[in-house]
Amino acid sequence: MEKKNFKSLFMKAAILAICTTVYSCDDTTVEVLNPSTLDVDKRYLTFENGDGPKDVVVYYQDDWNYSVNEHWAHVSRNGNGNKLTVQVEDNRTKETRECLLVIFASNNSDKKANVKITQGTSLVTVSCSETELNFSANEGASNSLSVKSNGEWKVRSTPDWLRPSVSSGIGNKTISFTTLSANKMSGNRNGTIVIGTSDDEVNIPVIQYGEAVSNCQVTPKNITVLSNGIAFDMDYSHASNVAHYYRGYMEASRVGSLTNPEIIAILQRDFQRHLPSDDEVADFSDLKANTKYIIYTLAYDIEGKRGDLLSTEVRTCKEEANEPCGWISDLGVNGYYWEWVITKSATCFSYWMMTTENYNIALASDVLQAWWLDEAIRRNKATEYYNGGNWQQVRGGNLIAVWTRGKTVNGTMAGKITWLGCELSSSAPTRSSGEETTSPLSMTKRNSAGDHSGRKLSPDQYQLYMIK
Repeated sequence: MEKKNFKSLFMKAAILAICTTVYSCDDTTVEVLNPSTLDVDKRYLTFENGDGPKDVVVYYQDDWNYSVNEHWAHVSRNGNGNKLTVQVEDNRTKETRECLLVIFASNNSDKKANVKITQGTSLVTVSCSETELNFSANEGASNSLSVKSNGEWKVRSTPDWLRPSVSSGIGNKTISFTTLSANKMSGNRNGTIVIGTSDDEVNIPVIQYGEAVSNCQVTPKNITVLSNGIAFDMDYSHASNVAHYYRGYMEASRVGSLTNPEIIAILQRDFQRHLPSDDEVADFSDLKANTKYIIYTLAYDIEGKRGDLLSTEVRTCKEEANEPCGWISDLGVNGYYWEWVITKSATCFSYWMMTTENYNIALASDVLQAWWLDEAIRRNKATEYYNGGNWQQVRGGNLIAVWTRGKTVNGTMAGKITWLGCELSSSAPTRSSGEETTSPLSMTKRNSAGDHSGRKLSPDQYQLYMIK
């Protein structure tokens, strides 16, 4: 019988030992059977948005105290009782936060128990699995990301070339995004996806790679504009891969209804194909005055891959009734000299003048002649004149053309040139007069509509050795 009682006492001691070493990992209460050991009924307190106060029961037979290491957790004791009440302030940060409640014996600080307090955010937050989305150049390319949220969210904005599979949701969800158009440029197309809640927002950069090849570009430069034409040479500084290119122009009012693929098709069908040439000058003639035009250029490499479709906006000059020009008259020959007279118009502050005895140069279009004169000004090979009068030039043949371009007192270049040509024959008079583009004989300048090509002049073709 004594053995039996001893066995019973041993079992009770074992159970007591087990009970004093098992604790709760949540808010559930655990019975503590040894009051000489300082302990608590909970090791963890977890607060979610809207939770009220929570209690912690302390088991200890002697005096005890407590401390908490964060200001947002407020702890109170019910007098000298064994219960602590914990309240937390509203968590207006995006992250879950933690602090530690320590209960310790008053006469022995080494004897203590810890309660870990965790509080979730009270904000409706959102995060995404990706920090950037990339798309291939083609239409219909797709990519996706996962949204993580503790509430309701919306896709607030996307680039206009991107479409989301859903526009809103609650909680966690995967969204796919699809490109609505191809990126025909060589450069990347960039944008931002914005996803937000009532309290939070995330921005995801997006990139659609370019379809066109790089370093395959030809652009206009040194543009001369008259009321009836545009001329320019070409910039090949980004054209190391160019095998050939197309160029053309359209009225801006027409462009608005066309897509880039349609413009490219028109360029390839209606306009000329050109090989890169540093000597070439483009000449768009017979245009409308005071009208906006778009110049398009599109280059291809040796493999047939294209560069960017580039556009340059130009407005032709107004056709003024009284252009600031120096009018040419009385052009003819006097022995070994060509002679003519320049009379300045009322609005002409100064003017530049060129002459030629080259038939092709003489009969070039107005705008190409104006470009040659502008190029002479850029090269400092043309003199700016402020007075009219009589002029002479040594005669080298039986043909001469003279043209001028003036500017106003404000420095605005004239919207057209004045031109006069003379061609001698056995029956031709030796003197002629006229103004603007009047020809004394049968010389007819080329001003037909369309895309024409001229050449840059060599230094000896700028015949500027006139004498007054």
